[in-house]
Amino acid sequence: MSKYQIFVGIDVSKDHLDFAAYTNGKVAPATRIANTISAIEEYLSTFSEKNTLSTTLFCLEDTGIYISFLLSAFITQKVDFWVENAVQIKRSLGLQRGKNDAVDAQRIAEYAFRFRDKVCLYEAKNEVIEQLSYLTALRERLIQSRKQIQVPLKETKTFAKKSIGDLIEKHSKNTLESIEKDIKEIETAIKELINSQQDIKEMYELTTSVVGVGEVTAVEILVSTQGFTKFTDAKKFACYCGVVPFEHSSGKFRGKNRVSKMANLKLKSLLHMCTLAATKKTGELKDYYERKIAEGKAKMSVLNALRNKIIQRIFACVQSGKKYDKNYQKELVLS
Repeated sequence: MSKYQIFVGIDVSKDHLDFAAYTNGKVAPATRIANTISAIEEYLSTFSEKNTLSTTLFCLEDTGIYISFLLSAFITQKVDFWVENAVQIKRSLGLQRGKNDAVDAQRIAEYAFRFRDKVCLYEAKNEVIEQLSYLTALRERLIQSRKQIQVPLKETKTFAKKSIGDLIEKHSKNTLESIEKDIKEIETAIKELINSQQDIKEMYELTTSVVGVGEVTAVEILVSTQGFTKFTDAKKFACYCGVVPFEHSSGKFRGKNRVSKMANLKLKSLLHMCTLAATKKTGELKDYYERKIAEGKAKMSVLNALRNKIIQRIFACVQSGKKYDKNYQKELVLS
């Protein structure tokens, strides 16, 4: 039986927060405050004067950086709170008409009450993992910025007059050099962060030991799994990455199994690059790929199977604490 008697839904935006409490089968009108540390602390102080925090569950959607002040205040005050995926909340509520911040807060409160048996209390992230998440995001943005300059520059030099191409190149040279410098410095900082904590360093080395897995993918997996604490099951992580095929059938209709679009597309793309790299290296994955293609299997279906194999190997290595040994199976067969 749940210990919670009050369920508070919080709708988060950049400038303000809306709180709505659900108790005794009723949801109260929402209260709006500024999205600042001082305002949140004042709200909690006032709330605790009338209610018991130990029997209160706060629930909010994961809206990225906008929830930072809430997380800080809740952790300091040792409040029980649940950070849920926004899509999960939206789809669980059924058909809804209309919305605003106050109504959303009420709906989140009702969600927390209805699914109180499935509550997943927030746990503070590892500081190194959190810093890695910000650095990798910044690195990605810089790479995109570099691409936005380089692509039109290349096209201008190809199709426009030479004088125009030289002019554009002259006025973008310093920017490109600065971006390139920042990217290299970020990559150095990422490596230093990984080496600063022994368990993170070991997980990184175990992950990169798997054939096809590079440094960028390994760091992204560490961030997404929060150091293999958020995901401890390889199949669940594969589902999160969008590489697990699901059945699509109804009555007599039997559709093809296909992967879901609800996935971490960045990780899916990185894993795809891993599989392509693995198929070019001599070994079991390359042999598997060539054998299945020769059997007439669809190329993307085989590549997706390889993504799953790579994920399974990463989790097996991390959980066993042993680096991947590409000769292990061959030795096992010969013994």
